[in-house]
Amino acid sequence: MVNKNKLQQLATKAIKIIFSLFLFLSLSQSAWADRPKVGLVLGGGGARGAAHVGVLKVLEREQIPIDYIAGTSMGAVVGALYASGNSAVEIEEILRGIDWQRALSDKGPRSEHSISSKKNDVEFAISFEAGIRDGKIGFPTGLLQGQQLELLLRRLFADVSHIKNFDELSIPFRAVATNLATMKPMIFDSGDLSTAVRASMSVPGAFEPVHYNDMVLVDGGIVDNVPADVAREMGADILIIVDVRTPLFSAAELNSIGAVLNQVINGLMTAETDRELSNLGPDDILIYPDLRDLSSADFPRSPEAIAWGEEAAVGHLAQLKTLRLPAADYAAHESGRAIAATAPPQINQINVGHESIDTQNTVAALLGWQEDQPLDIERLESGITEIYSDGRHSKIQYEVVPNGDITDLDINLTDKSWGPTVVEAALRVSDNFDGDSNFLLSVETLTNHINSRGGKWINRARLGIRTGIFSEFYQPLSANHRNFIAPSLEYTARNVNVTSTTDQTIWRDQRGIFAIDVGHAFGNHAEIRLGYELGHADTRIIVGDTIIDSATNFTISQLTLEYLRDTLDDSAFPKTGLFFDAKINHPLESLGADANSPAYFLDIYKPVSVGRGTFLFGLSANGATDDDLIFQEILSLGGITRLSGYQPDELFGRYTGLASIGYYRRMGSDKDSLLGTPVYIGGSIEAGGVWFTRDDISTDSLQMAGSIFAGIDSPIGPIYFAYGHAEGGVNSIYLNVGSLFRRLPRR
Repeated sequence: MVNKNKLQQLATKAIKIIFSLFLFLSLSQSAWADRPKVGLVLGGGGARGAAHVGVLKVLEREQIPIDYIAGTSMGAVVGALYASGNSAVEIEEILRGIDWQRALSDKGPRSEHSISSKKNDVEFAISFEAGIRDGKIGFPTGLLQGQQLELLLRRLFADVSHIKNFDELSIPFRAVATNLATMKPMIFDSGDLSTAVRASMSVPGAFEPVHYNDMVLVDGGIVDNVPADVAREMGADILIIVDVRTPLFSAAELNSIGAVLNQVINGLMTAETDRELSNLGPDDILIYPDLRDLSSADFPRSPEAIAWGEEAAVGHLAQLKTLRLPAADYAAHESGRAIAATAPPQINQINVGHESIDTQNTVAALLGWQEDQPLDIERLESGITEIYSDGRHSKIQYEVVPNGDITDLDINLTDKSWGPTVVEAALRVSDNFDGDSNFLLSVETLTNHINSRGGKWINRARLGIRTGIFSEFYQPLSANHRNFIAPSLEYTARNVNVTSTTDQTIWRDQRGIFAIDVGHAFGNHAEIRLGYELGHADTRIIVGDTIIDSATNFTISQLTLEYLRDTLDDSAFPKTGLFFDAKINHPLESLGADANSPAYFLDIYKPVSVGRGTFLFGLSANGATDDDLIFQEILSLGGITRLSGYQPDELFGRYTGLASIGYYRRMGSDKDSLLGTPVYIGGSIEAGGVWFTRDDISTDSLQMAGSIFAGIDSPIGPIYFAYGHAEGGVNSIYLNVGSLFRRLPRR
C-alpha cells in the first residue's frame, strides 16, 4: 500500500514537472513567435556598401534575428548573399576574394580571348568603340556591358539559382531597381536572383541597363536608395537601416564639370533618401557608418569598410540589444538559414538562345559540351569569355534551368545594339624638336556574321606616315572556328628614307596585294597561316638623286607561312605571358616573282614581373637571304621603343635588328577602381640598326637609344606620353593612344 502511494506521488510530481516545462516552452515559443519582426534595410553606395558586412557581423554576435531584407545596389548584393544562407564572415571572405579588375571589365582575362581578338588588340587597344547600324552611327549605353560582373553574380548565387520566389530564400528578400522609362522603383520579389541584383546595381552611364520584361532597368538608388518602405511592406515591425550614401561635395570641391554633375545626381538621391528616412518610427534603428575617404567606385578598397561598418553598429548596441534573442532561440532561428552547397547538376542539354544556327553550333563546339556532363562553371565561363571577345555580342548570359527530372543549361546571346559593324581607332603622334612631326591614325571596322557560318569582314584604314587600306574576309570552316580561310586585299603608300654615307633620298613606295590564307587556331593562344600573295610594287624617288642600284618596280608572287603565339595577359601593360610572331615569305619566280630570295620576320616580347614592376624584353630581326632586291620588303625602325629618338619609320634598310629592355611600374595603389585611371611610369633601353647588305651587319654599327614615358590605363584604353633619345643627339616626343609596346604593321 505504501509503495503504491509513493508511486502515485512520484507520478503526480512527474506530471507537474512535465506540464510546467511544457507551459514554459509554450510561453517561450509564443513570446518568440510574437516578437516584433525585424527588417534589415541595406542602402546603395557602391564600394561603400561593404560596410553592411560589418553591421551583419555585429547583428550575428549580438543574436539579433533578421526576418526580412531589402537592398539597393551594393546593398542588394550583400543582402542577397545573406538571404542565400551565407554568414557575415563568409560574405567577408567572398568580398575579399573578388577579382575586381576582372569583374569590372567586359572581355575578362586576355588569356581566355580568341586568338583573332588578341591579334586585333595588339594594335587597337582602345576599349571604347562605336558602331554602324542601318547606316547610322551608334554608341553603347554604358562604359561597361557588365558581362564579367554578371558571370560573377551567377557564380555567387549558383546554390540558390533554382529558387525563383525570393520569399523561399533563407530570409525573404527584395532587390530594388529603377524603371528608367517611368522613373519608378522596380521591386524584385521573384525571378532570377542574379538578374535582380545585376539590375539593382546598374549604375547609369557606367553599366549597360538591364532589359527585363520590356523594361529598361538601372540602379535602384536613383529612386529608392534606402528602401525602408519596401521592408515595411514585407511585414517588418522594426527596421535596422544601414545608410552608406556618398556625402555631398563641399563648395570648394565643386571645381569641375564632373563634380557638378555628380553633385546634382547625388543631391537628388540624397533628398529622396532623407524624405524616406523622415518616416522612420521611434523603434527603428538608423546606422550611418563613417566611411572616411572611401569612394563609391573604389571597389578593391571595399573590404576596408567592413571594420567601419562594425564600428558604427557597435555604437548602436543599446538599441540593438532590445531586439536580442536568447541563445537557444537565436540558434533555433538560425538553424534553418544555411543553404547547403549542392553538387554540380548533370546538364541534359544546352539551349542556345540566338537566331543563328551557326552561333548555336559554335557555342556548343567551343564549350565542348557532351550529353550528361556535370556543370563545370569555370569551363563554362572561359568558353563564354572566348566567344564574347570576338566582338559580336554585348552580353552572353546563362541560366541553369531545372526541367522535371533533368536540368538544362540556357545560354542567351544578345547582339550589340550599335552593331553589327563596330569601329575602333588608334593614334600615334611624334615630334623631333626640329620642325618635323608626324602621325599615324588607324581606324578599323569589324562586321560580324556576314553569313550563316560566322564570316567576318575586317576593314582598316590608315592615314599619316603610312596611308593605306586593308580588307579581309575571315571565314571559319569548322563549328568551333578553329579552321579558317581568309582572302584579303591591301593597298599601302608611304615615304621611305634611304640614307648613305654621302647622301639622303626619299622614295615613295606604293604597292597593292591580293592574299589568301588558310589557317588553324590552336585554342585561344596560337595560330598558323599558310598563304599566297600576288601584287605589284612601285617605288619612285621623290627627293634627291638615286643611290640605289636595284629594281624599284616589280611583281610580288610568293608563298607565306606565319606562326603567331600570344599568351600576354594584357596588350597595354603585360605582366606575364609571351608574344612570338615568325613569318617567312618565299618568292615564286615560276609564277612571275621578280625577287628570288626568301624574306623573314621575327618579333618576340617577354614580360617578367618583379614586385610591382615589370621588365619587358624585346627582340626583332627582319631581312632576306640575299641582297638582290632592296625594296622587296619595306623594313624600318624608329619610334618609341624601336630606336627611340627617331621618328617612326625614319630608318630604312634591307635588314633590321633590334633588342630592347623596357620597364614600367604602376604608381600609387595596386588596386583598380571602377572608373579609375592607373598611372604607370617607365622607360626603355634599345640597341639596333638598319643595313642594306648582310656584310654591313655588325655590333659596331648598332645604335643605342632609350626612352622615358608615363602612361595611364584609362577607361577608353591606354594613353602614353614619352620622350626618346638616340645616339648623335636625336630626340623626339611621342603621344600614343593605344598599346605602347606594339609593332607597327609591316607594310
